[in-house]
Amino acid sequence: MAFASNREKGPRFYTVGDVVEVQANETFPCDLILLSSCTSDGTCYVTTASLDGESNCKTHYAVRDTTALCTAESIDTLRAAIECEQPQPDLYKFVGRINIYSNSLEAVARSLGPENLLLKGATLKNTKKIYGVAVYTGMETKMALNYQGKSQKRSAVEKSINAFLIVYLFILLTKAAVCTTLKYVWQSNPYNDEPWYNQKTQKERETLKVLKMFTDFLSFMVLFNFIIPVSMYVTVEMQKFLGSFFISWDKDFYDDEINEGALVNTSDLNEELGQVRMYFNLCFILPQFLYQFFCGFSQQPLYDAAYLTMYNICFTSLPILAYSLLEQHINIDTLTSDPRLYMKISGNAMLQLGPFLYWTFLAAFEGTVFFFGTYFLFQTSSLEENAKVYGNWTFGTIVFTVLVFTVTLKLALDTRFWTWINHFVIWGSLAFYVFFSFFWGGIIWPFLKQQRMYFVFAQMLSSVSTWLAIVLLIFISLFPEILLIVLKNVRRRSARNPNLELPMLLSYKHIDNGYS
Repeated sequence: MAFASNREKGPRFYTVGDVVEVQANETFPCDLILLSSCTSDGTCYVTTASLDGESNCKTHYAVRDTTALCTAESIDTLRAAIECEQPQPDLYKFVGRINIYSNSLEAVARSLGPENLLLKGATLKNTKKIYGVAVYTGMETKMALNYQGKSQKRSAVEKSINAFLIVYLFILLTKAAVCTTLKYVWQSNPYNDEPWYNQKTQKERETLKVLKMFTDFLSFMVLFNFIIPVSMYVTVEMQKFLGSFFISWDKDFYDDEINEGALVNTSDLNEELGQVRMYFNLCFILPQFLYQFFCGFSQQPLYDAAYLTMYNICFTSLPILAYSLLEQHINIDTLTSDPRLYMKISGNAMLQLGPFLYWTFLAAFEGTVFFFGTYFLFQTSSLEENAKVYGNWTFGTIVFTVLVFTVTLKLALDTRFWTWINHFVIWGSLAFYVFFSFFWGGIIWPFLKQQRMYFVFAQMLSSVSTWLAIVLLIFISLFPEILLIVLKNVRRRSARNPNLELPMLLSYKHIDNGYS
């Protein structure tokens, strides 16, 4: 056994078999078997408040054969071996024995129990010093085995969002797999695989088909990755941070006696925020998926790169953030008078499977209208009076314009509590999209190799037919939502109207009972 002072070594350097000297009011650096103390009977007093919360002193004992070893020199003369159980987290159980070898060949065995064990984290009290031998160190000590890492708390809303994100990840993988498979089915025709205007190089012909399929699968994954609303987590954190200020500013939470308002430690997010962001992204990427069926599955993007970047960052981010902060589905007086509504909120009603499927199918319907509505519009010979024909980027710009206006107006339809901030971010976002499109397409940018969007937006809006088509597609996309809102309002109003026959029945009953 090696001798070491508690002040000379850090806890991380102790090994099993080291003899440790611990002074009064010091904490045991590892689990020790008590060998001796400054008292004649080999006892010491320990507090375990940091382990089990008990502040009273507990008495521990050394075996009688080692109580006389009260100095470092006498400890060096000890020849002994300790046998004990494997490390376990129970603080109150310990089984072992110490074999002490004297001048005779036979060893003297003494049993060891929890009264002989000094636990790491406990503190020596009312005893000048003790000597002990390390039996469990590091992560094998009882305190370490009892330690449980703090699990991160997540609300029911966050758990639902994470579950639905897995669904959207599966949709992303499915889309990429379908497009990859159909690409090679379509290219099974030699002309489709290598047309005269797009001949392959010798290196491309020698590449393994499995490797090409894997590369194409990854390319489709990149093309469709916008279906995963990564920016939603940023919006959620911003909503939590900004929403905490609204609670702090609330005068109803102010306490005049202590002259303090509410202190916000955490804030949950609006339940519908996750649904809205998923809806936005599915509407955004579905036309891109449908477009692959018309471009030979060549990974050709439908939207310009600037639109792909700005969609989640600028065009749709602020309306969602304002909606999550300011929206009030139910009046505060109604919430106060009917506590059952809180049970519905705590039950995570907005992010159940039913609403999730509703928003998903609504996004699928609108995305289909965006693409095929524009596609059928392009079946005409020309939308211009001078018979000019629109190209690929005009097609994508029309789809994107209908998309931005539809999803923003959809959010406006769902907004029940309007403030000047809602008006500013909703109409401001639409105005910013129009301004950006004119600005991006009105300049020849020197850092771009291809000026694909030059004058596209301005030329597109110069046609009255395009204006009418955009308005029509927006109306068709929003029509199911408008119809649903109208039906809900009619149903709500009919439920508020009292039954005209009820007062007559009550009066008749009162007359019979003599209470008229």
